[in-house]
Amino acid sequence: MKKFVLPLAAACLFAAGASLLHATGAAASPAGTQAGITLAQAEPVEAGQGQADDARLAAVLRDCLNRSTAASVKALVNEKPPTDARGFYANKGKCQGCSPGWWRTVQPAQLYAAPDRKAAKIATVPAGVWVYALESASLAVPRHGVVVKPGGAFKRCDAVYHVYTNQEEGETWDTVWRQGKLLTYDESEAGAVIRWTEDEVEPDPDNVHDWWTRLQGPGGVIGWAWVEYRGNGFSCRWKEDPEDICASAPKNPPRIIPGR
Repeated sequence: MKKFVLPLAAACLFAAGASLLHATGAAASPAGTQAGITLAQAEPVEAGQGQADDARLAAVLRDCLNRSTAASVKALVNEKPPTDARGFYANKGKCQGCSPGWWRTVQPAQLYAAPDRKAAKIATVPAGVWVYALESASLAVPRHGVVVKPGGAFKRCDAVYHVYTNQEEGETWDTVWRQGKLLTYDESEAGAVIRWTEDEVEPDPDNVHDWWTRLQGPGGVIGWAWVEYRGNGFSCRWKEDPEDICASAPKNPPRIIPGR
């Protein structure tokens, strides 16, 4: 599988699922507290990993955290991915399980000023209308980790943040933020090992709709709509599996009105 560095402006593959970026048994330690970080409960050691390797990586983690001074902790905070007031990072760009382009509403679609149900409501697009998908965003709470074994683009003691789990054609890998850049990561191929200092936080589906698409509707109105993964709110979302009605979609993209 091809691994690549995602440019910051084009980050976002849609997916839901647990991260494959995994720790290998580090327990919470006073070192984590000294660095201003509380270590998450250790995950089980993978089959085939010896206790000696686990202990060695745990020691590396403690060493990385012990190096954290007040200044480096401040720098660590400053290098976090940008989040909204709710603490969510929005991966924007290509979506998974859907394609940009013409979609048709199966049921009325509410458009918001931002990918947030509490944002201002811009318009409601009725059912049976063609809308144009401009971009997508997947919301996630960034999860802090430390590289305890270097490999690929990752160096020892690098601070990283998991922001997205990618799933495509039966394969799964992850996207992490490191110093302002988005990198793909698969421990089985990258050679690097990451230990997590925080528990993974999943958005509450009752309070946060974590998958959104920015749509242009009739009259040039543009807003964000919550899109359920492979849901039935829209037709023609996935070009790889077209429905009969997709043949009647407009042939050209709409004119994008500047400033919208």
